[in-house]
Amino acid sequence: MKHNHIAIWILVVAHMALGILWYSPFLFLDPWAAGFRLDVATMAEPNPMAFVFVIGGAALSGYVASWLIGKLGVTDMAGATKLALILWAGPVFAALAPHYLFGQIGLGALAIDLANTLFGMLMTTIVLTLWRAKS
Repeated sequence: MKHNHIAIWILVVAHMALGILWYSPFLFLDPWAAGFRLDVATMAEPNPMAFVFVIGGAALSGYVASWLIGKLGVTDMAGATKLALILWAGPVFAALAPHYLFGQIGLGALAIDLANTLFGMLMTTIVLTLWRAKS
């Protein structure tokens, strides 16, 4: 299977946009920060490496999803949704939930991060399934 590189890199930008909106004061910044016991007024500027990891992670996620879509023969929105839910529930939820709970991070922050990851995974698998690369 050929990867749709254009779609994957558009999705990288879309993941950045989703994160900027998701963690903005308009949506979930305050409850997310409270879950980490952070004061929004005194939060430091984010480490630039965080953005490198977001971009790299979104690209890696896109290429892995693209490969899985091809290997599993996902061809429609229902299949893409199932794949996203499996990828989210397996590696993501299973890794994040205990980490947050052992770290005594608030359940609200966990829910916000898990929902963001689920939306991103759904966006990735649906777009890559419906916008197939030309073979």
